Amino acid sequence: MGQEFRRRRPSPADVTNATAIAAGWAHNLALTRSCVPIPSAITVTPAFQDFGSVPVGSFALRSFYVTNTGGLLLEGSASAPPPFSIVSGATYHLEANQGQAVVVAYTPTSPVSNTSTITFSGAAGATCTLSGSANSPNLSLTPTLLDFGAVALAQQMIAAFLSPILEAKPLRVSLI
Repeated sequence: MGQEFRRRRPSPADVTNATAIAAGWAHNLALTRSCVPIPSAITVTPAFQDFGSVPVGSFALRSFYVTNTGGLLLEGSASAPPPFSIVSGATYHLEANQGQAVVVAYTPTSPVSNTSTITFSGAAGATCTLSGSANSPNLSLTPTLLDFGAVALAQQMIAAFLSPILEAKPLRVSLI
């Protein structure tokens, strides 16, 4: 009930087959090593955006360009603190070598200089510098002319002006 095994001498064909199998196995190992996916990588340009001088209550726009310079999908988002904000392209899903614009607004609320950082997530992440300065706009009032007519001595007349700078709060003027 046992099996009998006979040992035979290997033929040249056996040696050739074994060499081919070993060579194929080594080739498969080499292919496996070269097929390791390249991770996603983020590149953002430019590294700095200056919004210049912007009137208070107005805004200026600038763009950054996010590119996936790696191999796998790059998923992430951009964020910036006030008075800067992301107006388009805040989230991105980029395949290898794809890119997209991220548009940032600078909306100053007081006449000061602002410097901040925009942050891009995904892969190793990236940061870029934002700067801008705000100036006070020229004061404009409506109506431009008020006619109080004849005013009796010691009588009080009150009128109101509106200005965008005053955020629609009336500026009261009285004559005595």
